[in-house]
Parts: sequence; C-alpha cells; structure tokens
Amino acid sequence: MYNVSKEYFGIGQKVAEYSDLSFLKESNFDVFVDKVNNLELSIDEAER
Repeated sequence: MYNVSKEYFGIGQKVAEYSDLSFLKESNFDVFVDKVNNLELSIDEAER
C-alpha cells in the first residue's frame, strides 16, 4: 500500500505490504495510522 500526500509533492510512499484489508479493523487501525503519520521523504526523494 502506498500513501500519496500533497505535503510530499504527490510522491507515493510505501506504507507496508498487505494481503487483505485486516489493517483497517479497529484493532489494527491505530498501528496503520501511526505508520502513515511517521512517513517522511528522504532528501533524495524530495529533490526528485
């Protein structure tokens, strides 16, 4: 799964590999949101 953010110039960033939608279950959702919130562009990615 990739996250695309206007904040990061529309560059897709890989969040994780998922084989189903169980990451959206209430018991897993906070972990998923934390992963998305902690994504950052590297300097190389931002320069591209």
